[in-house]
Amino acid sequence: MRLVLPLVLLLGVFAGRSDGFVVVCPIHGVVDDGMRVFVERVIRESGGAQAIIFEVDTPGGRIDSAIDISNAIVGTPVRTIAYIKGMGAISAGALISYSCDDLIMSAEADIGAATPVQATAEGVLPTGEKEVSYMRARMRSLAERKGRNPALAEAMVDKDIELHAYTDAQGQLQIYAVYTGGRLEPPKTPEASQPQRPGEIDPAEVIRRVFDLSLGDGRLRAQVDGGSAAGPAPVAGPRPQGEIILPAGKLLTLTAQEALHYGLIPAIVKDFQGVLSQYGFEDAEVRRLEMADWFDVILVVSGLALIAIEIFVLPGFGFVGAAGILCLLVGLYMTLTTAPIPEFSWEYDRMADAMKSLLIATLSLGLLIYATWRFLPQTAMYGRLVQTHEQLQERGYVVQSEVEESAALGQRGVALSMLRPAGRGRFGEKTLQVVSRAEYIEPGTPIVIVQVDGNRYVVDRLEEQT
Repeated sequence: MRLVLPLVLLLGVFAGRSDGFVVVCPIHGVVDDGMRVFVERVIRESGGAQAIIFEVDTPGGRIDSAIDISNAIVGTPVRTIAYIKGMGAISAGALISYSCDDLIMSAEADIGAATPVQATAEGVLPTGEKEVSYMRARMRSLAERKGRNPALAEAMVDKDIELHAYTDAQGQLQIYAVYTGGRLEPPKTPEASQPQRPGEIDPAEVIRRVFDLSLGDGRLRAQVDGGSAAGPAPVAGPRPQGEIILPAGKLLTLTAQEALHYGLIPAIVKDFQGVLSQYGFEDAEVRRLEMADWFDVILVVSGLALIAIEIFVLPGFGFVGAAGILCLLVGLYMTLTTAPIPEFSWEYDRMADAMKSLLIATLSLGLLIYATWRFLPQTAMYGRLVQTHEQLQERGYVVQSEVEESAALGQRGVALSMLRPAGRGRFGEKTLQVVSRAEYIEPGTPIVIVQVDGNRYVVDRLEEQT
């Protein structure tokens, strides 16, 4: 996979295209660490592209993986476009889409419902205020950075936000948020501690400019500089009450028509060709990449295979077994990807998944070892791999005494079979299993016993002893 992406992306260089190229990166299905690795690799290898178009069609997934994908998208100098299609950009998909420079949707797609949740024994439940506050601030920061209405972004995360809309004197639709959750201060922006990049708005200044807090009619109201993406933001200050377009207690999810009406997207497109036409890439070369990263799985399988070879084929424990254990450990580590110090609920979920993976791998290896020890000796294959013949004393196998060994030395006989180097020799009335000292000895050759080690008789040609 590490070699496939650069080769694919470099093909256009030798094709002589003058219109440049765009890279298409699918965000399909559940967002997880595999998708994170894929997206980060696509971004790294997309230098020189006019744009990266992310085809977003996801119900969501791991928040930590989505945050890593968001960071990678925001950090790339290449223009990024989120093309939302199919089931849309739900939950983590909304966060990924908001990270892109441009948003556009197909008619059937939706975007929103980005509040963090966690799986429990009672089912899928919302996380605590800490996680909601983080995601709310994260979505707000991305909206501010990309010139979108932050009120819409926050309402996708926090059900305590009520959205109001009114038309200003210039005929522009303005949307702002009213907070009904009783918080006494605006949420902190997670990027506030990061160095400011050239051309970026200082998050602290954003908070000072955006929030105008006042206590009124028994609840805390934060009036937000909204404005549609297509028009200028209104002057800060008191707003008319306006129409409630989203009551408190519900998360915001927008259809394509609603997203167009509220200024989140510039147009609704019919298909991918419409995306290219919208942004002027009709003549550009399109390089579509697909996710196929199985390196960690290959490492785990290779590790188990090497360990099996060490157990079943090679005697003892050596390089192959050590290499198998190393591949297994590295593969497991890559499946876990990172091991952060848990702070948010999704990081605890990651650690729980890591422990489950490690436990399953350990139990599987232990089961393999037990099955090998318990059942392999009963199979026919075991006899071909291991010497099972036992030379027991009750069966007539005895080790000679020193007197008997001395008596056997110097006995002369003849080779009954080809000694290569083992074979049979006849010494008087006895036939013995013998081993030649160095060379092959043909049948019928006179031999003499030159060494005795227990029941092992070493012979040599007789003529070499005369």
